[in-house]
Amino acid sequence: ILGGYSVKEQLKEVYGLTNEFYNAISDRIYINRELISRMNINFIESYELSKHPYISYDAAVQITDYRNKKGPYKNVDELLENEIIDRQTFNKICPYLKVK
Repeated sequence: ILGGYSVKEQLKEVYGLTNEFYNAISDRIYINRELISRMNINFIESYELSKHPYISYDAAVQITDYRNKKGPYKNVDELLENEIIDRQTFNKICPYLKVK
């Protein structure tokens, strides 16, 4: 559902995966960020965006409302610069978003 893992620590969020097991395998985990599925925030609708586990419905609506009022995003950083979402949310969702 995420579209891929951007950091290996995200595996700790997997239901049923214990810290002990994670610690036992963590040195053998390789993350390829190039394989992450990214959503284009200039075209995606809020209901699709909110399907992502890290994006609440409210955040999805804010992202699409801003785009509809101000025009296409030039870069993903605009979400943070224009206070559309907070830094913590931005850091989690940024790897899953694109503008081109």
